[in-house]
Amino acid sequence: MKRIAFAAFVALAGITFGACSKEPKTVEYYKQHEAERRAVLDKYKDNPGKFRDDPDAINALEAETRLRKEHLYGGWTKKEETRVVVPTLDKLGK
Repeated sequence: MKRIAFAAFVALAGITFGACSKEPKTVEYYKQHEAERRAVLDKYKDNPGKFRDDPDAINALEAETRLRKEHLYGGWTKKEETRVVVPTLDKLGK
C-alpha cells in the first residue's frame, strides 16, 4: 500500500512540476528585445553544448540570425524574390 501511495505521489509531483514550467519566448519576442536576447546568448557563450537543451537559447539565436540577415540584405526575404526574365534569341524575333 505504501508503494502505491508513493507512486501516486511521484506521478502527481511530476504532473504538477511539469505544468509549472515556463513557456519559451518566441523568435519575434527576442527580435524586439535586444537586452534579453543578448543575455541569453551570453549565458551560453562559454558552454555552447548546453545550448541545444534550452528552447529560449535556440529562439534567441534564431532571432539574432534573422536580424543579421535582415541587416545584411536590407530586409530581403525569399518571399520577396523577383524573377528576371532574360530574353533569348528565339524570343527576340531575330
